[in-house]
Amino acid sequence: MSNKGIEYSLTGETVRARMSGYHHSPPARSFNIDAHEVDVKNIKSKVSKDAFSGRYSSNYAIGFEVEKNRFGRRTEHELFKGYERDGSCGVEAVTNILPLLPPSQWRNKIFDMMYKAQNILNDATSPSNQNCGGHITISVKRNVIECEDLYLNLRKNIGLLMALFRKRLRNPYCNNNLRMGGLNSVPNNVGGTHYKYQMVLLKNNCTIEFRLPSRVRSYKQMFRRYELIYHMVDFATNKPNARFSSFLNKVKPIVLSMYENDETKVSELFTLAKHFRKFVLTGRIDSAIRPFLNNNVR
Repeated sequence: MSNKGIEYSLTGETVRARMSGYHHSPPARSFNIDAHEVDVKNIKSKVSKDAFSGRYSSNYAIGFEVEKNRFGRRTEHELFKGYERDGSCGVEAVTNILPLLPPSQWRNKIFDMMYKAQNILNDATSPSNQNCGGHITISVKRNVIECEDLYLNLRKNIGLLMALFRKRLRNPYCNNNLRMGGLNSVPNNVGGTHYKYQMVLLKNNCTIEFRLPSRVRSYKQMFRRYELIYHMVDFATNKPNARFSSFLNKVKPIVLSMYENDETKVSELFTLAKHFRKFVLTGRIDSAIRPFLNNNVR
């Protein structure tokens, strides 16, 4: 077994550097499987071992869509499955299926891919504007948690994402079903309903898409979003009944990094997050968050 662990390389397929039509980029590569012992030695509870190969797969997976007005020098990157045209912004790069992990050697390799793709991720070389979004799709193995339960558990902490991306809550591409309703005992959809343009979309293939995040402007921003979503998924999977304050305390260092260690801004953000959480769980709308919600939310 290699001491270096899992290694990622380019395919050499020219189609992965071309601009494809919408939803017509090449198939995603599954980077959430085939890790070695050295990659996961300190995160065994977050991965699963294959009895035949002895290799590991991650219990959680993630993918990003990076919408831009245009790309700088476009080449194949390990991070991306390919490039597509996008109606709302111009173009987008779509990642391969990535493992969603806590700090580890395996995660370092994923972050290295992001760093190497900075000419696509950074606005300095691949500019974006406010029409661009940064959709994030996650999944968890069915033997770990059922996708419907994951969706319901994510609902308890979604207030933080709503606070972070509150200016997107009126965007028609993600402003439906603002209380994540429509499942089991959850109240009916609020803010309208749509088969696709929901704030958080539970898909038929048992993946969950966060459509709310804004554009990706740098590789460092992608690092922080990856870390934040990891904790959201991990709390939803393993600590569904944890207090919201516990979740906020856990992610505070990440959010502080997003806001250049400005304690005042983060405190204000967390206050908004608590109001958004109360709205999602009870329907109550505090005056502090009303300006960010749809006009049809009463």
